[in-house]
Amino acid sequence: MPGNTMSAPEATTIGVMEDRCDEAAAVILRRCRAARVWIAAAESLTGGLLADAFVRIPGASTVFLGSAVTYDIAAKASILRVNEALLRREGAVHPMVAAQMASSTARLYDQAAYRHRVIGLSTTGVAGPGPDGDKPAGLVYVGISVPVTLMPEPGQRADAELDSRGRSMVGSSACDTQWSWTRSGAADGRDAQPRDSFADRVIWVGQLHGAGSREDIRRFTVLRTLQKLSLLTANLQE
Repeated sequence: MPGNTMSAPEATTIGVMEDRCDEAAAVILRRCRAARVWIAAAESLTGGLLADAFVRIPGASTVFLGSAVTYDIAAKASILRVNEALLRREGAVHPMVAAQMASSTARLYDQAAYRHRVIGLSTTGVAGPGPDGDKPAGLVYVGISVPVTLMPEPGQRADAELDSRGRSMVGSSACDTQWSWTRSGAADGRDAQPRDSFADRVIWVGQLHGAGSREDIRRFTVLRTLQKLSLLTANLQE
């Protein structure tokens, strides 16, 4: 159909992003395989694109467990156990929602054989073309939930270094990202999830401000998530 025709510049941009995603995903899978670490995802904004970035790489099944595409806000509560009061008050596009989605998907896909060594990833945001209430198009939150046993707790210096290296890797101003981290359980108790064996985690949350089409924003989100995870997995501990 003519309306679905992609221009040459658009195709080139998507092709470049896919190449970068392939490179980052391959590195992540290799490191996780060596350290006996697994990955699971919970996707809203990206709707399966993050999972696709992993399964495009041969042998991904030894590390990547799956992705829960919880596009509906109610599904985030019923499937992922994101705090319902938080969702009612803030909506789905919120840093704490991303954090809870990331930790919950790790719990969802965990098995006894994995020994809680599952990294959880999440994406939630507004792809556009218009805003979602007071949330502008291009506002995205990404969550990365990592058991504290897998890597040392980051400090301010390490955080700044990771962000600096991440910006240089992207080489584009089309999507600006700010990252912060916290220990699970540090949030306001009214928004907390039930505590369990997954409670002791370091959770990174990235706030992205994307530009361009819906497809641009969704693919940049995947790219930024993979690039951050690539940096983090360089410090994996067995």
